[in-house]
Order: sequence, then structure tokens, then C-alpha cells
Amino acid sequence: MSGDLARVWTWVRPYRARLLAGGAVVLVSAALPALTVLLLQYVVDHVLVTPSAGAVVPAALAFLVLPIAEGGLVVARTHFTRGVALAVAHDLRLALFGSFLLQGPGPEDTGERLGMLSDEADEVMYAVPALVGFVRHPLALGGLALTGLWLAPRLLPLAVMVLPLAVLNSRLGGRAVRQSARLWREARSGLLSAAHDPLALSQVVSDHGAEAAEKRRLEGPAAADRDARLSLERLRLAPRVGVRVLSGAALAALVAWGGAAVAAGQLEPGALVGFVAAIGLAARPAADLSEAWSLWQRASGALERLSVPLQRGKTLWRSPDSVSLPHGPLRLDLDGVGAEVGGRQLFEDVRLTVEPGEVVALTGPTGAGKSTLLGLIIRAREPSAGRVCLGGVDVRRLDGRELTACTGIVRQEGGLLARTIRENLCLGGPVSDERLCELLALVEANFALSRGLGAALGEGAVELSGGERQRLCLARALVHDPRVLILDEPTNQVDGDTSRAIGAALRRLAPGRVIVVATHDPVLVAAADRVVALQDGCIREAG
Repeated sequence: MSGDLARVWTWVRPYRARLLAGGAVVLVSAALPALTVLLLQYVVDHVLVTPSAGAVVPAALAFLVLPIAEGGLVVARTHFTRGVALAVAHDLRLALFGSFLLQGPGPEDTGERLGMLSDEADEVMYAVPALVGFVRHPLALGGLALTGLWLAPRLLPLAVMVLPLAVLNSRLGGRAVRQSARLWREARSGLLSAAHDPLALSQVVSDHGAEAAEKRRLEGPAAADRDARLSLERLRLAPRVGVRVLSGAALAALVAWGGAAVAAGQLEPGALVGFVAAIGLAARPAADLSEAWSLWQRASGALERLSVPLQRGKTLWRSPDSVSLPHGPLRLDLDGVGAEVGGRQLFEDVRLTVEPGEVVALTGPTGAGKSTLLGLIIRAREPSAGRVCLGGVDVRRLDGRELTACTGIVRQEGGLLARTIRENLCLGGPVSDERLCELLALVEANFALSRGLGAALGEGAVELSGGERQRLCLARALVHDPRVLILDEPTNQVDGDTSRAIGAALRRLAPGRVIVVATHDPVLVAAADRVVALQDGCIREAG
């Protein structure tokens, strides 16, 4: 549990002041059950068995004040603990989102990542009420035990005999809940994954009349999610039910044993009633403690799983001996670089130098490794051998943010968000409208100027043509004046006029920059200073 506690405390620590305030409320509220028992004993002895006129009014006022106090404490406790829990889930969600963005494509698919951001981040939130419960419920149980000991010490051993059984019940139930929660999270990720692509490509599904077939495909993952959630809910209740059964058995024994002691004059009626009430009231914090353990198992299990992508995001692109790039134009060197894809050696011992001001076109058949080679330059993947250097510095020794800042990337699928043109162009940070208009004119994106920078784009920017989307992406890559420009099939979905416009733009952008473009387009090949053909795992250069 210490490892789980350390992981949880990392996220709770920023809110420890609020948690301490909630703890103060918990200390007060933990005393209320014991006060209720003492009040009940007082009423039995001084109002019912031996009536006293002076005892009625104080007892009545006490019964009025206790629920009001309890209600106020519940509100205050919820304010502090629930606020911390929501803040922890908020921080975790943002950190996880940032980690996913930094990693790019990873071992998780989009549906699984969405499940982590929604359901599993919410699961971690349960750790806060569980921690509070680990303090509050034992205090309440301790207060009731001391009260019972004071009222009827001879009856306490019988009640204590139940405690080990209750603890064992909680431990076993908590382990089962943790396992069941993991299975449900996996089922929910499977459901989201199965639903993601058909929803994202709903038009394709509709075009082929496949709505009913896709719905049937979702039935299995949806049923698995339903069954796993139902199993979790059943197991979550089991420890609480077990505690209540044990408490009932203890109460039955106490009534029989204590009743005989009252009949024999060995015990006061108020003491027996108070002790029985203490055991009855103890059932709730004992059950809640068992529930807190189940919540802790769910939260720690979820956080354990989320720690993997979080740690991957923290360590990505960070080197303990990181260095900075030199100022000014950068030269690109590929020194004996090799790459493996899917366990297959795609190429090896690749050597290439690109000087500032050069435009180099990578060509070759599909699958030759053009995109893979570009990925090595921007550290989207690691080489199996050799090194990639910018300005004489191995890119593996660069901080990821510095590498991103010096590199502009245009991918063949483009990638525009459902935001305004201005927001799409300014993904890397704010830029003046004047600068944006200059760049749009440079890449001949006059359509964007006529629409206006504040024009909103729909999902996937489907209202734009392929060429218009690519020119916006090219302008976006230039916003922060990168010293290295990487383009992966930028004219794959455009017409001849757009290809020529992008080729002309590359020539205008070349001075002071390294530009590497992977392409099959003869227009871009003609615009390059050098053509580098990839074939059979090696490079063949042509002028």
C-alpha cells in the first residue's frame, strides 16, 4: 500500500491545506456517534426508568441540536474533501492529456486514451474520500468502543471478537473490487475503441448502408462493459453487506447476554441500551471503512495504470545531459542511421548531409522508408543504429521542446482542428494577425484571407479542398520561423496548380533553412536542389 499511497500523495499534496481543514471537520464529526450513545443512555436512565423532570428539556434539546450539527459537518466535510477530489481529477486529466499530446501515437488507441481521460481519471478521485475515511471511520469506531467500555466493560470482549472478521472481510473484498474495477476499465476502453472509428467515419458507414452491421459489431463490447460494471457494483457492496451481517450477529448475542445481566441486576438498563446502540452505530463506520478500502483499491489500481503513460510522457525527449542548439542556420547530418519497423530492418547505414538553404526531396517506392526517415529527424522514432544531428548535436541530447521549436512539420494528412483559421495557425503560441497574413500570402492561401482569420472550420475542415488544407498547414509550420522544415507528401491530395504553388513556396522559404520533403510529386522533385532516392534499404542520390 505504501507505493499506492506515494502515488496518490503526489497529486494530493498541492491541496494538503484544504485536506487538513477537512480533517479538522472529520475529528469533530467522528465524536458525534459516541455523543449519541451517551445521550441515549442518559434518556433511558433519567427519563424512562427513573424519570426526572429536569432531564426532559435538556434531552429534547440535545436530540434537536445533534442532527443540525451533523448536517453542518457533513456539508463542511463534503466541501473540503470533494473539492480536493475534483481538483486531483482535474490536475490528473490535464497532465494525462498533455502527456498523450507529447507522445503522439502510442500503444493506446484513441478510444483507450479517452477512457483514461474520463473514467479512469474519475476513479482516481475516489482516493481522497478513501483517505478521509481511513481517518474518520476508525476514530468513530474508537469513540464508540471507549463509550461502550465505559458503559458496560464486561460486554466489550464479545464485540471485539467480531473485529478480526470485519477486517478480513474488508481486505478480501477490497482485492476482489480492485480486480473487478480493472476488468471494467478494460471493457470500457474496448467499448470506446469499438465506437470511435464508426463515429469518426460515420459518413463512410452511411454511404455503404452499414449502420445495422456496425451496431451489431458494438453489441459485444457494449455487453462486456455492462456485465463488467454490474460485477463491479455487486462486489463493491459485498464487504458492506458482510460487515452488517457480522454486526447483526454481534447485536443478537449482546441482547441475549446483556438482557440476562440486566435481569440479574448486574447491569443498568441504560448501559445495555447504550452499548447495543453503540454496536448498532458502529456497523455504519465499519461498513464505510470497508467501502473506503474498496474505493482505495479502485483508485490506486486506476492510478497505477495511468502512471505508465504519465511517466512515458515525462521521460520522452528528455536527456540527463541535454544540450542546446547553436544559434543561426543548422546543418542536418544522418550518420550511419538504421531503422527497424515491426521487427524488420527497413534500412541501415544511411548517410546524408543537408546544408542550410538546401531543399532535398526524398523519393522511392511506397514502403521504402521515406516517412520513417523523416520521423527519425524529428524524433518521432529512435534509430536502431547511428545518429541524427542538427548543428552537430545529436537530436537525442536535445530537450524535446527545443527540437519542436526549431522544426516545422507538414504531414500528408494535414490535420486541422475544428477551430478558427487563426487558432489553427497559432497552435504553437500567439502570433500577430499581420504575421499570419504575410504567411498566408507567402503560401498563396488567398482563400483564407478572403474568409478571414476568424472564420471557423468544421471537424476535419472538410469544407476546404485538400490543397487549401495543406496550404494552411504549411503556413502553420512557418509561424515560428523554423530552421528545419519537414514535409511528408504535402501534395498527396492536391491538384497541379496547388503543387506548383507549394513548390514555389519552398523555393522562397529555402534561404537559411534545411528543407526535407518526402514526395512522389514530380513538381516538388523539380523544385528540389537534390533528389535522394530510397531503395532496397539504402540511399541512391541523383542531381
